[in-house]
Amino acid sequence: HLTPPPPDHTCQFAIKKGVITSGFDLYRFDVHGKTAHGSQPQNGNDAILALSQLIVLLQQIVSRNTDPLKTAILSVGTISGGSRVHLTRHRWRLLQIYDNETAKVIRDHTFAIAKGVETLSGCKVDVQALTGYACVENDDKLIDLISETLTEELGENSVVWLDEPA
Repeated sequence: HLTPPPPDHTCQFAIKKGVITSGFDLYRFDVHGKTAHGSQPQNGNDAILALSQLIVLLQQIVSRNTDPLKTAILSVGTISGGSRVHLTRHRWRLLQIYDNETAKVIRDHTFAIAKGVETLSGCKVDVQALTGYACVENDDKLIDLISETLTEELGENSVVWLDEPA
């Protein structure tokens, strides 16, 4: 990555060994319930309640199933109800990760949770996983070579070492 120039207008390059950018995956959940009169809830399956449980359970994947030293971010993007009272659909969730192994843990738990909510609620839970892109991990030896070359060609101040991924 190229960083904005300092006041003396020299060019600087921000570099880092290891993971430099996050990867991401997208998940879509369609939750289908069964309509029942408010006075007879036992005759239906509440898709809104099932989706609410799904959201809570998915949010705890990061806090309880992944290494706390490995960054993972789960974001609920949108929630919308269908045109009928028994249908909730088009819920997207973004997963942003800095570790490809963590992505697999989250993916496995996502499907298990969806299956569990489906079993307990009686609603049909469809999950569509869209694999985005993996984390970009720089080769340490190549980064050393780049640092050495930039320093030789542009001077000591041309390289800025990043502590965290961009």
